[in-house]
Amino acid sequence: MFQQAQRVWLDAPALPDEFGEFRDSFRGQPGGRWQIRISCDTDYALWCNGQFVDAGQYLTWPGEASVDILDLSEKVREGENILALVVWYGGKDTSCYKAGDAGVIFEVLRDGVPVAFSGPKTEGRLSRRYESHREEKISGQLGWNYHCDLNASNDWMTGGGDGFSSCRVVNGPEVYVPRPVEKLVRGKLLEGRPVQQGILPTFPARPVAEAMQKTPLAFRFPEELTGKTVPEFPLVFRSTEGDGLWFILDLGEESVGWLSFDLTVPDGGAVWVGYGEHLADGRCRTGRRNYTFDFIAAPGRNRFFGPFRRLACRYLQFYVESKEVTVHSAGIIPTDYPLRIIPFNCGNLLRQTIDQVCLRTLQLCMHEHYEDCPSREQALYILDSRNQMLCGYYAFGEYRFPKACLELIRRSRRTDGLLSLTSPGGNDWPIPFFSLIYPIQVEEYVRYSGDIAYGEELLPFLNRLLDVFRNRISASGVCTSFPGSDAWNFFEWADTMDGEPAPWARKGPDIPENSAPLSAALSLALERMADLCDRLGKSGQADALRMEQETLNRAIVRNFYDETDELFRSFSQRHRGTYSVLTNALCLLCGAAPASAEKVCRLVAENGGGVFDVPVVPASLSMACFRYDGLLRANREKYRKEILAEIDRVYLFMLRQGATSVWETMEGQADFHGAGSLCHGWSGLPVYYYRTLLTEEKI
Repeated sequence: MFQQAQRVWLDAPALPDEFGEFRDSFRGQPGGRWQIRISCDTDYALWCNGQFVDAGQYLTWPGEASVDILDLSEKVREGENILALVVWYGGKDTSCYKAGDAGVIFEVLRDGVPVAFSGPKTEGRLSRRYESHREEKISGQLGWNYHCDLNASNDWMTGGGDGFSSCRVVNGPEVYVPRPVEKLVRGKLLEGRPVQQGILPTFPARPVAEAMQKTPLAFRFPEELTGKTVPEFPLVFRSTEGDGLWFILDLGEESVGWLSFDLTVPDGGAVWVGYGEHLADGRCRTGRRNYTFDFIAAPGRNRFFGPFRRLACRYLQFYVESKEVTVHSAGIIPTDYPLRIIPFNCGNLLRQTIDQVCLRTLQLCMHEHYEDCPSREQALYILDSRNQMLCGYYAFGEYRFPKACLELIRRSRRTDGLLSLTSPGGNDWPIPFFSLIYPIQVEEYVRYSGDIAYGEELLPFLNRLLDVFRNRISASGVCTSFPGSDAWNFFEWADTMDGEPAPWARKGPDIPENSAPLSAALSLALERMADLCDRLGKSGQADALRMEQETLNRAIVRNFYDETDELFRSFSQRHRGTYSVLTNALCLLCGAAPASAEKVCRLVAENGGGVFDVPVVPASLSMACFRYDGLLRANREKYRKEILAEIDRVYLFMLRQGATSVWETMEGQADFHGAGSLCHGWSGLPVYYYRTLLTEEKI
């Protein structure tokens, strides 16, 4: 991949949360095709002759690194050209990063011939603008936020600056591969509209997140601070009171991108920026997760944009340690994955609106890979991404992106045979149920894309994955839960189904027991594997898999079907007498429950909301796909309209609450102790069901 370049880092051993500034030069002239190949651990931002080029490393697993190829043709000038790089080394595992070794490698090419490349002559220094080594997390899943001193000059990008020294050559990954997905497209600045403002009687002390959440704020009407009843940019806030000013900007809808602002602070001082998806607390909720960045503004004008963290938010909140600040602009630079949207018009305004909001949610959760949510995690989960892929086949007709995600997941296989919780990721408590979704994802990808070769390639891997669960089948003929501290027997965020205590909270031994939802998921995976084998022309293997499934289904009925209550229990020991809607939906979907199982169908259709004489645990929004597909398998004609009506009702509720993207759960922001996501990929399912079910009836 690289012809002459060597991987380098600063002249001292790297520490976690470290920002390096790197500089190199080359002789050039306009004309021809100028490109740069670049790869690093963990993230980069690149300038050429002081002009921003691009940012954003595609992260994969240790031992392999992806390479971006960027165009420099419009930025190369006659004579000396200066490359400037800021590289941020994470250094500690998160849910979307498996820590590797610090390093960057690059190579400038003219018409394919290297003219400059990283090596010992590359200059480097610890960043003067970005603070290193503070290790302050946004969340445990996402990792560090950043802190900037805007007094630090950027003249080093054009040849100035001091403190640089020769870089040292460092070891790199075994393999370099081309970036498997498209680079993100930067949009125009989405400016926020001022909606609240006031003074800070006392500028708060750290920690920033807690202070932005809890510090008393003194509200003022716009004209009291700006002299304008309807403020517009540039905004000049002035006050003779207090130690500082605060204001909140509304982007108008849920947005994802890089923070950008242009502020004049006459005497300089602290500028704190918080962000959030709602104002349920009267301000951005920065205290539950550390949704903040802090800056030291230089006296005068400060222009900044932050290419190292994507923010997912609707609101930006500023605290400025000054009695005067001019806001020339502030907002988000959108970063979108390039997609072609397949037109869809159902002729029904409500459904069309729901579809558009779900479609936007799916787009906001697609960047380097699928993300469960773009706010607190930005992580690739198997279950979430299965929903996103399925919707994307209909909405985008794009297969490169899902294939790259399937590859990331495949490479996550652990020594115990399970797939990691997230890919790539180092915070790893694998969920066995999620691992069984992977064969379903692969079968669907091959079915929709027609990529038979990839199905052939993955078939041995899928068989080994299923062997992990075959080895968990007890003498009773069904699958048992996974014991120990390394697996999380989670199914959904619902009572009795959330695998509590989780691995990190266990104090005593975890005794395995027969598990109906895990057995039903294995049955469904066997069925999809059989379908895949049929597609690959392996009818003998397909027949054997279906016989295996039939045997398992009979055992599920023997072990878990309660003939008195006419419902399926979830487990052999725990929660006896309590029935999960998800468990019954999975038993219906895999064929263990016959279509004639009237009470099972009623429980699943009503999501436990009917009159039942036993304790019932409803299924969460994330599991709606299993409920709907189970009912459609039982009686498509009967349940199609009921499913459409439920989708209309559930998502209308979100719209009435002002949603511009769809939520993680129906509790919205209040769920998960106030950390519920208002933009979540798995909830975009109406995109799939509207397109598959509305074609079968008149609207």
